Amino acid sequence: MGERVWLSAGRMRTLLVVGLVTPITGAALVLAARLTYPGFNQATQYLSELGGRGAPDAALFNAGLILTGLGSLIVGGVDYLALTALGGRRLPAALIALLLGMAGIGLIVGAYFIIPDPRHRWAVNLGLGVVLCPLLLLWCLRGVAGFSRLRGFLATTLAAMVALTLLTHHMVWPHLVNDLNVGWWETGFALVLFGWAPVLQLALGRRLVGTGAAAVNHTSRRIVA
Repeated sequence: MGERVWLSAGRMRTLLVVGLVTPITGAALVLAARLTYPGFNQATQYLSELGGRGAPDAALFNAGLILTGLGSLIVGGVDYLALTALGGRRLPAALIALLLGMAGIGLIVGAYFIIPDPRHRWAVNLGLGVVLCPLLLLWCLRGVAGFSRLRGFLATTLAAMVALTLLTHHMVWPHLVNDLNVGWWETGFALVLFGWAPVLQLALGRRLVGTGAAAVNHTSRRIVA
């Protein structure tokens, strides 16, 4: 019997590009919504208010959430395939896909339930599990050659995520984050929370190109020509 092939490496690279471009486009729409809201106070207001009732271009912000959510869903699936094909461990790769999928669903649902609807916060908070993704990636790629620089980046990102989680949830230095600066902290946290993903897509895409692979075999967990 022939080897079972799930996805060609070329198509996988295409999905990695889609997973890279989609959230960047979503972020651009969020920025456009910010620029068309002249009275928005970046320090004291939450980003979600750009898509809430009364925002001049709420549709831009919510479209950005939907695109970012779709990108997260795509990234979750293709990262599992790429990571395991390149020798990564299956369990952490599957957990990464699950957390990214939850974040994607949360963003899409959050675009439907706009603030002040309390369901918006519940939906968006589904993405907080992404904090664990750098740790899971370090586990997934342990012992896999060629990812030393990426592992260093992920370790730094993990440290930043832990620090921001402790600070923004008032577990340490409780008065640092307050009503006068909460918007800046939220923006910074969002950038760190998802900022590692484009770096990962680029790293995986380069490795897939480097293999010269034609297809991915998930029975043997290796790239086959």
